[in-house]
Amino acid sequence: GVGSCAEGLMVTFNLESDIPQPVGNSDQYYCEEDGTTLGDLLVTATIPNVTVHWYAENSTSSQFLPNDTVLVDGTTYYAFQGIGSCAQSLAVTVHNNCDYITVIKTADVVYVDSAGDVINYTITVTNESVTALSNVVVNDPMLGGNLSGPDSGDVNANSILDPNEVWIYTGTYIVTQEDIDTNGGGDGAIENTAVVTAVSTTNNPVEVEASTVVLIDYSNNGNPAYEVIKTPDTPLVTQEGEVITYTIMVTNTSSFAITNIVVDDPLLENETYVSGDLDNDDALDVGEVWIYQGTYTVTRDVLMGLGVDVYGDIDGDGDIDNIVYVNGTDPAGTDLSEISATATVMVDFIFIPDGFSPDGDEYNNTFEIVGLAERYPDFTIRIYNRWGNMVYDYDNNGSTDPQWWDGISGGRLTINKNLKVPTGVYYFVIDFNDGIRQPLVDWIYVTRKND
Repeated sequence: GVGSCAEGLMVTFNLESDIPQPVGNSDQYYCEEDGTTLGDLLVTATIPNVTVHWYAENSTSSQFLPNDTVLVDGTTYYAFQGIGSCAQSLAVTVHNNCDYITVIKTADVVYVDSAGDVINYTITVTNESVTALSNVVVNDPMLGGNLSGPDSGDVNANSILDPNEVWIYTGTYIVTQEDIDTNGGGDGAIENTAVVTAVSTTNNPVEVEASTVVLIDYSNNGNPAYEVIKTPDTPLVTQEGEVITYTIMVTNTSSFAITNIVVDDPLLENETYVSGDLDNDDALDVGEVWIYQGTYTVTRDVLMGLGVDVYGDIDGDGDIDNIVYVNGTDPAGTDLSEISATATVMVDFIFIPDGFSPDGDEYNNTFEIVGLAERYPDFTIRIYNRWGNMVYDYDNNGSTDPQWWDGISGGRLTINKNLKVPTGVYYFVIDFNDGIRQPLVDWIYVTRKND
């Protein structure tokens, strides 16, 4: 009615918004051999008790397509869960792909360097198709053949690899010495391939494989790959013709076999392999110790020159220096860093001449004892004539440049000081002053042309 006494009724209108699109992937994969239809596509309605309908175009104005419509590769179909201009579609493009699954294999390490290293592998098997797969088998010879599992992913525990399911398998491989020594079979890596087989709902066989590589590291953590020790069979030499035998030990301290071993010693007359290659494979295996030997013959020049350097040149430092160089190759064919080892043999040689002629001709003018100062730097020498009178008295006191007797009476307690001694035999006493060697008494003949 109309009037001031009339009462009104409030009416509330609820306007429903656009009908949302159903849920599903916009790209879906099938195998034409399975005769897959629209009804097999993975699309789900979000509204209870509503059926999804398919259309050839993005509109519901025409007749929807039957669910048994066979899929055509590359075609886009439109799914609606309502009819009207307010309904939203899900566009699904279908792709013919009979691979069904993707397989990814990964390792938990990038490098290995030793036998016994453990590699943990993960194999991921994903069903990319709209078709469920049965009889899934993951075979990996390096991991023992057929793997048990999956460890996870079979959501409904039906042993069927359903569409969009992701199954996870795992396996472990322990690196062998052969892997390391053969450079992974020659390619520098441990390569591993898993083959996955399955069967589609129409008994269509499926086979996919995936590989991964783990590289082999021969850096040995920056440490030398071998150790070299060189030892002589005597600590010193005293006579011409003595033969020093050197033993050279080459030990593999790395985790891989070393080939092309070359031992070079510039001083030695030869370096000969003696023993150590236990399996006769021409490779210095892990932990093996190869023995080489070589010899050096001491000459008079070496003794008179009081030693030689590593190349055999006289250096007068009182010893025979010696160095050996060792080279080798790792399993990848890379030359290893050169390693060397040294050894020293002392020259314990004192050459005392029978006589000298201090007549000023610049030849043999002093009584010089080769090697005395080098071996016994604190020596003293006293020289006497045949009547027992001292004609020379000298303390070296560590000097590297001794004052050798020039045939003139000198020093303390001598007779006829600063006078030339006549031709004749003179006796001398050498005190070595090393706390070990006893004094030496000997004679020297002095010759003067004018006498």
